[in-house]
Amino acid sequence: MKYVPRIDKCYWSVLIVASIVGANAGDFLSDVVDLGHVSGLPFLAAVLLAIFTAASFGRRAPGAYYWAAIITIRAAATNIGDCLHDFGISFAAAVPAVAALLVAVLVVWHVAERRHSNAAAIPVDGFYWVSMTLAGILGTLAGDAMSYAVGLGNLDAMLVFAVPLAAALALGGKSLSTWLAVYWPVIALIRSAGTAAGDLLAHGPIGLVGSTALTAAVFAGLVFALYVRRRDHLVAVGSKAELLPSA
Repeated sequence: MKYVPRIDKCYWSVLIVASIVGANAGDFLSDVVDLGHVSGLPFLAAVLLAIFTAASFGRRAPGAYYWAAIITIRAAATNIGDCLHDFGISFAAAVPAVAALLVAVLVVWHVAERRHSNAAAIPVDGFYWVSMTLAGILGTLAGDAMSYAVGLGNLDAMLVFAVPLAAALALGGKSLSTWLAVYWPVIALIRSAGTAAGDLLAHGPIGLVGSTALTAAVFAGLVFALYVRRRDHLVAVGSKAELLPSA
């Protein structure tokens, strides 16, 4: 990608909304469009490929490509997480297994990047997108586990993840954008809270269709205002994209 977001308050705010939108979008595709949890995955993979291709050649609205990829991956991760439940894999087995897989990818990534390390940035490369997918799957499983298996319900489950998330964002400082070991747990918390929040809205008066439409409209408005109409929250990159902290 030619442009990626700066990691600032706007980035985290949009990412939180994106997590709710993606959770609702995944459920919308599987339940309303009736693609199911598996059949929609090839469609989402094709959309993601188109986004990355367009990002390589497109010149208009360059800030939108990153966020389009985030939403697509989040929707796919929601359905993958639900697939594991459909296959009879318990939350007690699935949550630690996906968490361990995410940690393994981060370790390999750290070793691979060590020779080219840049303490000022988190690279947006293949490892990044794989990690984002795994964090989304983990968030789907963790959010659903707290809501349904533990029995907290959507609101309390959202708060369980939102409280440490707020503390991490308030206290994390520069480490949020430079340390893989800090950035990714925060992403997982956002995905977990977003799963519970998305279900809370979808199970409310406006339903899944209304929740998906409402959150998507808010998300699109934020992306347009912060990353399309303006570019001060974006960083132009060369051949290797990097998420940079705010100046």
